[in-house]
Amino acid sequence: MTSGMLEVQSATDSYWYSVCFDGWSDANSFVACGELGFPSVNSHYSVPGFTAVVITCHGTESSLDGCTHVVTSSCQSGRVALSCSLRGIEVTRQIRLRAGAHTGDGRVQVALDSEWGSICAGNTWDLRGANVACRQLGYGTARHYFSGEQFGQGHGTIWLTNVECYGNETHIGQCGFERISRVHDYSNYSTDGCSQRQLAAI
Repeated sequence: MTSGMLEVQSATDSYWYSVCFDGWSDANSFVACGELGFPSVNSHYSVPGFTAVVITCHGTESSLDGCTHVVTSSCQSGRVALSCSLRGIEVTRQIRLRAGAHTGDGRVQVALDSEWGSICAGNTWDLRGANVACRQLGYGTARHYFSGEQFGQGHGTIWLTNVECYGNETHIGQCGFERISRVHDYSNYSTDGCSQRQLAAI
């Protein structure tokens, strides 16, 4: 099922609330679909409703829990109905995961100049970058991000470092980053403070 009425569970009383359409935005839909495991949004629309929660997101959050919530009994615009998409946002697949034990986890690699290479995690790889990578791969938002040897020591080219994303980009190329010039690192060699022991992963 990829569409239906959107409800959120209250953290205080565990009651499920409909979501008010007042102030609902594309950013809210982006976050909601990602949390539900979908990489993109088809549409959102209003249906008649009563007591609901007004939610406001920036679009960079991993889940609706990170957005602001206000319960209201005067929701004039109706409840939110949402249609998510199974299709990945970025049509070109210039990203992949390597060495993960399960689908959806592993070291993040990008293709530049027709060659695959890793991303140096450094101090900038975080959940926002992981969210962008997951959506580009056709998944929802990330559950975790890693910056070490969780998937073993890497080998081969390291292409990017200092990757900084807001979290609402459609692919890694829209994030800020520095390109490293074809560094092949098969040992403990380090460049710009990065080695094969510090690769970005999800």
